[in-house]
Amino acid sequence: MSFSLDSLVLMAEEKRKELEDIEAAIRLMKRLTNPSIAVETTIDHSIDGSGLIDITELEEPNAAGAKRTLLDDTRELVERFGDQEFTVSHVEAALKKLGKASDAKNFKNRLSMLVRTLSDEGVIERTFEGSGKIPHKYRCVMKK
Repeated sequence: MSFSLDSLVLMAEEKRKELEDIEAAIRLMKRLTNPSIAVETTIDHSIDGSGLIDITELEEPNAAGAKRTLLDDTRELVERFGDQEFTVSHVEAALKKLGKASDAKNFKNRLSMLVRTLSDEGVIERTFEGSGKIPHKYRCVMKK
């Protein structure tokens, strides 16, 4: 049985495709059999003969407490700036330094809206109104 170079290359390519298909099937099976994804329900125990669900037997999920939002982080951050003037770029740089920033392309726009919200709430005040490429400047309102 003699093989030419071309036929060996074709055979290797076919085997490579078969191997990729098998590996994809293995990944799928692992995902389907992963116990963290499997959902268990106990709702059948709460249903009486008429098909109604008895609410008293249902377990309520534990309240995980309020999750911190970017607005909370921004509010805390601008208070730490003290009486220094800052821009949205300063807020973004500080959040990145604290590891709370995102690489999303609209992140700075989101921060700008949050800073404006803080300004509307009276947490910070606008000390300089920029225009064009000149940014607005803000300062934290010190509580007396």
